[in-house]
Amino acid sequence: MILRTAALNVYALLVAASAPFTVGSAIAESEVTRGPPRVPSEIIIYIHPEVTDRDFVGPLVCELEKVLVAPVSAKDLPLLLGSGLKATQTQLDATQVADRFRQATMAEGDSSAFKHFIMAQDITVRPYNYLFASTFGIDGETSQLQIISTARIASRYSKPPTAAQIALTTQRLYKIIIRSIVQSTGNASLSGCVMSFANSIVEHDRKSSDFCSPDRAHLVHQGVLREREIDGCQAVAQGKSRGLVSFSRLE
Repeated sequence: MILRTAALNVYALLVAASAPFTVGSAIAESEVTRGPPRVPSEIIIYIHPEVTDRDFVGPLVCELEKVLVAPVSAKDLPLLLGSGLKATQTQLDATQVADRFRQATMAEGDSSAFKHFIMAQDITVRPYNYLFASTFGIDGETSQLQIISTARIASRYSKPPTAAQIALTTQRLYKIIIRSIVQSTGNASLSGCVMSFANSIVEHDRKSSDFCSPDRAHLVHQGVLREREIDGCQAVAQGKSRGLVSFSRLE
């Protein structure tokens, strides 16, 4: 099974003209690949061990559980990210990482589980100079696999990190993941509020974390979003008792 970029949630920013790859515009997003309607059975967030500042993990799971019907869990994934995956001297090829990610997790969850891999190293795919995140398609269909790099989106931490820094990183990741989830349910045409594309990290921070009212009503009817938001942290506690949330080596 071959992975190809579906660009459902690609945040691509070009660096200086001297960078390895250059395209015509300063900021670019590939065409969205549409797929059949799909409702996630669960959301699994995998954290690479190189992501050492992990204070955002618990709050991120809380925020997702607050709005999503599907249970959310998080766990370590010590995926080997060697030099063979390099696209440049300093970046990994997101497509190759996604393929390795798929192989490593294919036995976990059912075919409707949405999986997101958060890693620390910088990533790219042609023709972009770098990516914040990318969702991939399998055999031409909309996929549930997303690769996210914290290299350019994590708030720079003081030691110890402040509450504001943790909140900012959490919010950035939440917006990226929730957008990918909704697009992976077959709703790639939604483009307002939290579903809007940001041309820069400034725009990403400025855009709403909420859904536009008509979009939210549609997603509630589809079974993706809860009709009413709940206390996400309480949901996490309940999920732990059901074995749905695993923070191995994350706490």
